Amino acid sequence: MSEVLNPVLLPEVNVESALNGTPVPGATIQPLPAEVLEAANEPGINCSRCEAPDDLYALTKVEATVEP
Repeated sequence: MSEVLNPVLLPEVNVESALNGTPVPGATIQPLPAEVLEAANEPGINCSRCEAPDDLYALTKVEATVEP
């Protein structure tokens, strides 16, 4: 999940606010929690001289949980 749209870390930002530049109703800027997990190294994105894990972009199979 993108941390940009994480409702715990950034409750003042959602898809609607990102697309339209409108504030999230009733949301205010909150301090970050005491423990925030560091993002994995992704060469060219958050590090320039690092090695990505072999399975960083491994494909996963997901089954639908909603019935029509």
